[in-house]
Amino acid sequence: MALNYSHITIAGRLGRDPELRTTQAGKRVASFSVAVDIGYGNSKNTEWYDVSAWEHAAEFASKYLKKGDSVLCEGTMRSRSYTDSNGNKKKSWEVNARNVQAVGGWIDSKQEGFPADDEDGELPF
Repeated sequence: MALNYSHITIAGRLGRDPELRTTQAGKRVASFSVAVDIGYGNSKNTEWYDVSAWEHAAEFASKYLKKGDSVLCEGTMRSRSYTDSNGNKKKSWEVNARNVQAVGGWIDSKQEGFPADDEDGELPF
């Protein structure tokens, strides 16, 4: 029996504001890029990932995230083949995100979908 499994988790900063659109099939998708720093000091490189978040993850990203925010995305990698304007065959990769979370900062808890603080001002978790 063969086992097939694909999963990727990236954490980085949004390179641009999420763009929300609806497909012809009526599904919501948000597209954005995430910069992930690899290494430290002089050996640090930045890898850029194109991300497509779907349905609830798309709604969350478009409503609460903006360029520069820290984010964690989980999903699978997806490839697309295309022909560029010069007739060359190309392949691109993107993260097909099922889960998108804000990390490293606090989003206003009074916004819809987030738990309220306790009366003493402490976080609810």
